[in-house]
Amino acid sequence: MNLSAILGARVDGEAPWRQMVRMLVSVIACWVVGYFTELEESVWALITSLIVTQSTISQTITTARDQIVGTIIGALFGTAAVTLRLFYGHYWLVFAASLTPIAFIASVRPSLRFAGVTLMIIYLMPSHGNPTGR
Repeated sequence: MNLSAILGARVDGEAPWRQMVRMLVSVIACWVVGYFTELEESVWALITSLIVTQSTISQTITTARDQIVGTIIGALFGTAAVTLRLFYGHYWLVFAASLTPIAFIASVRPSLRFAGVTLMIIYLMPSHGNPTGR
């Protein structure tokens, strides 16, 4: 069996190899940045680099832009939700009220789905201490 048969797709030409190199360079660059900035959870950068690195540069840029915008929206809603929870309590009610508009945004524009992911990370995952570990 050859590689094309195993993968169920054509592997002819140099495009798949360029994409592989692009993806590996992206992951290595993110690891290097995470290592030198001493981030404790640089694995998120590695995961994001795999998600963002698409088949073409223009698609990668569009995807990255939408994911950044989605992340900013989620961060704003997450910050507001945490602040509301501190003042009013009602853990799940605040979360549901924050998630509802984000779910609508993601249903209208699926490329902004990172807004919900970011909201969940900010609101539902406990954090302890300084994120840089210093």
